[in-house]
Amino acid sequence: MKKFFVVLAVAATMVSCFSSEFTPSTAIKFDAAVKSNSTRATDPAITSSNIDAFDVWAFMNEPSGIVFNKQRVTKVNGAWTYSPLAFWNPGSTYYFTALAPVDCSNIEITLANAAAGQISKEGLGSVTFTNVDGSHDLIYAAPTTYVTPATVEEMTTMPLVGLNFKHLLSKVRFSFKNMFLNNETLVVSDIKMTAKNKASIDLTQPTYSWVFDAAAQDVVLDFGDAKAAQNFEIGQVASCDINCLTIPADNTKEYAVSFNVTVYHGDQAGNPIPVSTTIKNVEFKVGTQYNFTVELSGDAMGLKPIIFGDPTVEDWATEQDKTLPLQ
Repeated sequence: MKKFFVVLAVAATMVSCFSSEFTPSTAIKFDAAVKSNSTRATDPAITSSNIDAFDVWAFMNEPSGIVFNKQRVTKVNGAWTYSPLAFWNPGSTYYFTALAPVDCSNIEITLANAAAGQISKEGLGSVTFTNVDGSHDLIYAAPTTYVTPATVEEMTTMPLVGLNFKHLLSKVRFSFKNMFLNNETLVVSDIKMTAKNKASIDLTQPTYSWVFDAAAQDVVLDFGDAKAAQNFEIGQVASCDINCLTIPADNTKEYAVSFNVTVYHGDQAGNPIPVSTTIKNVEFKVGTQYNFTVELSGDAMGLKPIIFGDPTVEDWATEQDKTLPLQ
């Protein structure tokens, strides 16, 4: 099958923010937001509008002063709640960190000080993630510090704990441009990418870097079709209907990509043509999304052009000579 050159079109880092809203209570309460620049209905990324739970670890002053140990916080009627409530103590410094999604069997957590069951001031510890099918996100809130006033009287209005979540994976989608020249329209279907499925990340380090497991296996990410219901014309671009998430990696990793292309002339469809390519020399970064654009043409797809040879003209048929008499 013909190989393509895949072009990296867009990469945007996802950043997050937190609210500065205040509440008149000395109970520890939460707020969280995850910023995303995607509006696609089939985007599996966690966003501020769809996040509904996260787990929190926290300590007061030193890691031995455990306040929360994987405390589940959930959204109920628009407010973040947990039970039982913990309360601020005056003149203390608190460290909060959090992770989502929750209750996922493909996420393994090893605390920074696993023997003591504690996190550190630098972060949660190590997280091992297994990518099942590209539909699970992983977001992390690095340690957030709060210093309380010296007296209880001064703590009548304590802020919500604002958790600054960052995406730890990379997000990928594909687009296809019709580069044919003779009024062909195209349908692209069954778009897939193969990646490695298991890696770990040390969240106590200032720079997040994934290390792949020695036993990591291939996982096939299914991106569905690119506007399968309608053909796209010459010069037009069609994007896949699904985004998938993959584990970030340096530019030494390679990813096999495959899809089918159906070429139409008018309302007549040719047989689907299987096409494959490889993503090379691309670094997938933490919290970054990528749109790869493939330019589809007959030459690139290995199709044979219609070429005319020398024409032949049949000789005149020879008949018996005729005499035409004058009238």
